[in-house]
Amino acid sequence: MEHEEQLIAEYLAGELDAQAAAAFERRLTTEPALAASVREQRLAISVLQADSRARQKEALRALVQDTPIRPMWQPQPWMAVAAAVVLLWSVWLVWPRQTQGNTQELALAYLEPYPLPIARGDSSSQLSPAVVSLYQQGRYAEAADSLRLRYAADSGQVFIALCLADAYSLSGNFDAALRVLEALPPQPDLQDVIDWRRALNVSLTGPPDAARPLLRSISQSPTHYRRTQATTLLQTLGD
Repeated sequence: MEHEEQLIAEYLAGELDAQAAAAFERRLTTEPALAASVREQRLAISVLQADSRARQKEALRALVQDTPIRPMWQPQPWMAVAAAVVLLWSVWLVWPRQTQGNTQELALAYLEPYPLPIARGDSSSQLSPAVVSLYQQGRYAEAADSLRLRYAADSGQVFIALCLADAYSLSGNFDAALRVLEALPPQPDLQDVIDWRRALNVSLTGPPDAARPLLRSISQSPTHYRRTQATTLLQTLGD
């Protein structure tokens, strides 16, 4: 996994030689998971670069404000105080929104539909073909209605709960997705999957900073399958 992440990073940075780059691009045409990872990392780089440019603009603005200028008239002391207050107020208003926008944009890009139980070979799922079709076609709001009824009838189906949570998330109902995820009891085999989805939906339901503890826990886990993505989201929060 670490080798693949390093290879993706070198490819996006243009550090692979022509032969290695060509071989990697051939893999992209036959390995959908690898292609998806490249798209995610390319978007993450774009978001972080936008965040860096915003920080540079703020620093330049502050520098301009601090640079002494010889005015044609003598400013009054209260004017300097008023200017400082206005500057601080502007930074307070703009900076959180810039950070929040970057974090939520990336969190949205990381949302992914959990595989339907039927695709995992779980014949006990008893999902109707119509529900399967809606979910696979990306008609998540409609699929959520049917999945909700199915899950209400048998809340022990954890796979159904994850599909329902993702159907809610992917149709923009992040609060409902979070309620489903937080109602799940501990699942030793699927806790990483649940925690990652909780972190994304917390980022999307309110101030992204509220997801910081979950994201830190994921990024610090050497075995978590979304450790790299959690670290990237934390970087948009200034960690």
